[in-house]
Amino acid sequence: MESMQGADDIECFRRAIERLSRDLGPEGLAEILDSYLTDTRTRMDSLPGLLEAGDHPAMARCVHSIRGGSAIFGLQELERASLAVESALKRSETRGLAPLVDALRDRYRAWEPLLRAEPGESVRRDPGRSKTPEGSP
Repeated sequence: MESMQGADDIECFRRAIERLSRDLGPEGLAEILDSYLTDTRTRMDSLPGLLEAGDHPAMARCVHSIRGGSAIFGLQELERASLAVESALKRSETRGLAPLVDALRDRYRAWEPLLRAEPGESVRRDPGRSKTPEGSP
């Protein structure tokens, strides 16, 4: 299955990684990237339960955190998907939340392998060769 990442999204990510590496050094970059991956995976995993429980305030906080963390790394696609969920929550459009949450989680799953790669490898990777993991939507 082809990756969901577009060339512009990959380039924005590459620029952010380069900037963060320059500003924080390789160790600092690795530390915040690891924190983002751990925290975002936890938040993504919690979204279906929050949705099922109807805990929209907790969902809004969770998605807002995902959006902010994604912005640091130039992950515009994840920012947009997070914003769609946030906007629906603000408008109290709860009937359409499930597909938006699914889309956000799918996009994160598509990005996660690239994010877990060594930062230098992530910057060099050819977006045309990036694939989602087998069995991923």
